[in-house]
Amino acid sequence: PNVRILSSVRSFPSYAVSQIKSRYGDVELTKKRLQEAWEHWYHKVIDILYLRLHFPEQFGLVTFDDLVEESGAAQQAICRFLKIDHDESMGSASIFGFPVKGNSWQSRTDKQSGQFYKPANHLSASQIPPEAAEIWDSVLATKLK
Repeated sequence: PNVRILSSVRSFPSYAVSQIKSRYGDVELTKKRLQEAWEHWYHKVIDILYLRLHFPEQFGLVTFDDLVEESGAAQQAICRFLKIDHDESMGSASIFGFPVKGNSWQSRTDKQSGQFYKPANHLSASQIPPEAAEIWDSVLATKLK
């Protein structure tokens, strides 16, 4: 009962682009690569939803998009879930207070440490499996608020 687990999840379009680019570099988003990303995302998100629904007091869920676009609200929700005080230092990418390169395949470059990168979404509607919207709606309904 004292264990708390926090997980973040990305929307499929954001995840797919990031996963493919981090794994293969700046390459074409082929049907085969998108299918591989879909299989990874689908299983990961279904497992996360299962844990969140069955263990809501122990398993917290935040979206990656909230972390980078609504970071203040996401930080507050995380702190409430973990039952800790919010601290302004939570607003920059760091490990034990030391700035790190952030959260993106873009961090391979010499960009400023401590920076968060907005998720990329370069997929057309035809590249996104129709089931992704229903799954994502479940994520949004069960995430920390």
